[in-house]
Amino acid sequence: MIIIRAADVSDSAAWLTLWNQYLAFYQQVISPEVTAQTWHRFFVEGGHRCLLAIDTESDSPIGFATYLIHPSTWTLNGYCYLEDLFVDPSARSQGAGRQLIDAVVAVATEAKIQRIYWHTHSDNVAAQGLYDKVATKSAMIQYRKEVLY
Repeated sequence: MIIIRAADVSDSAAWLTLWNQYLAFYQQVISPEVTAQTWHRFFVEGGHRCLLAIDTESDSPIGFATYLIHPSTWTLNGYCYLEDLFVDPSARSQGAGRQLIDAVVAVATEAKIQRIYWHTHSDNVAAQGLYDKVATKSAMIQYRKEVLY
C-alpha cells in the first residue's frame, strides 16, 4: 500500500536519494548548494512544497512531487506548478505517480486553484502515458533563454 504525505525535515536523507535518482534520470548535475536550498524551501512559508509517496510495507519513501502555488495574471487564486514528479524505478506501475498527482490536485482544490500544470521531456514516454490519462496536453510550447550573471 502507498500513502502520500508532506515531507518532514526528518525525511532529508531519503528524499536526497530519490532526488539524486531523479537528476540522474534527466542527466542533470545540480550543485549541493542548490539541492540544500531546494530542501530548505519546502519548509519556508510561501515556498515550494514536497509530498512523498510512502511504501507502507517498508515505511520508506518511493517517490516525491514538488509543487509551487503562485499568482497568475489570469486568475484570482493563481496556478499550481507541479515542478518535479519522480517515482523510484523499482516501485513504478503501482500507482504512486498518480497518487502524487491526485494529492497535488487535492491541495489545489482546497486552495481554489484553477489550474495545475507541469512539463516533461518529449522522450519521457512512460510519464506521458500517465499524464495523458490524468490531464490534457497543452498546445503551448515552452521557450527558454538562459541568463548569465
